[in-house]
Amino acid sequence: MSWKLCFERKGAFLVQLHRSGSHYRVRYGFQEWDGTYENAAKHLGEALMHCLSCEGALDGPDDVETGE
Repeated sequence: MSWKLCFERKGAFLVQLHRSGSHYRVRYGFQEWDGTYENAAKHLGEALMHCLSCEGALDGPDDVETGE
């Protein structure tokens, strides 16, 4: 199976999205997930948000205002 790099972000941790046919792979630091489009979207989003949080660009979930 040949994987194509679709997205890469270098920051506090390296975040990558790869695709091979209808299979997707998300790499985040030393972690790696393979699966469907939906699975990759979930893991990619979580990885990007965690990376941004570590860099101080995004408040963590406990700091988010609920508007209530």
